[in-house]
Amino acid sequence: MVEEIKYARVDSDASEDGEGGYQRPLRRRRQHRGWVSALGSFLVGLATMGAATALYSALTMPAQHSHARNLPHARNGTDPDTGLPLSWSHGDCGNSPEDARARGCLYSIVLHSWLPASCLTDDDAQDARDMYRGRQWPYETAAGRNLTMLELGAGDYGHFTTTFDWHVAHCMYVWKRLHRILLDPTQELDSYTANYHHTSHCVKMIGGHPEGMKDSGTKIFVKYPKCAK
Repeated sequence: MVEEIKYARVDSDASEDGEGGYQRPLRRRRQHRGWVSALGSFLVGLATMGAATALYSALTMPAQHSHARNLPHARNGTDPDTGLPLSWSHGDCGNSPEDARARGCLYSIVLHSWLPASCLTDDDAQDARDMYRGRQWPYETAAGRNLTMLELGAGDYGHFTTTFDWHVAHCMYVWKRLHRILLDPTQELDSYTANYHHTSHCVKMIGGHPEGMKDSGTKIFVKYPKCAK
C-alpha cells in the first residue's frame, strides 16, 4: 500500500524558501540528516586514526638516510717489512707527507694518518683537542729526539715511540670516531678506523693481561689509508 502523504499549513517564517505554503512531514528529512552526520563522524574518526598512525611511525621509526654505508676498499695482508696491514698505506694520499700535501690531504693526530679533507670533520678536530689537552706524553723519534706538538701535528716522520697511556687514549678516540661514523652514513669511513686488526690489537693490548694494563711503551707509525667516498 502506498503511504499517504499529508500536508500541513505552515507559517511563512518556517518555510525554507521564505514563502508561505505547505510542507512535508520532517521524519524522512531527519533520517537523511542522521545518516549524513554519522558518515561525517566516521570519516573524521578515520582521518584522525590515520594521522595518529603516521605520527607514531614518524616518532618511533629510525631516521633513514638517502644512501647506505660505503665501506673503504681495503687490501688484505700485511707489509713484510713493517708487519702493518697493507690497507694502511698507499691510500688516497699517496705514501709520504709530500704526496699527501700535494693532494690536499690533512694529518690527524688522533689517527696519525694522512686523509682527504672530506674524510675528517669538525668532530675529529675536537677529538684531537680533547685527547691532547693537559697531557705531557713523549713522542720520541728514531733519532732519539722528542717531537713538539707542532712537529707532531705536521706528520713529517715515519714513526715515534710514546707511552702505553697514549696508546690507550688513542684506541678510545678511534673507537669514538668509528661509532660516530656508523651512526651517520653520510660521513666517510677510512680503512684504518674500519680495520678489524686495529680493534683486535687495542682489545688485546688493553684487556689481554690478567693482572691489568701495563705501560710497556708503544711505537706509532704514520699511516696512509683509503677513505670511502
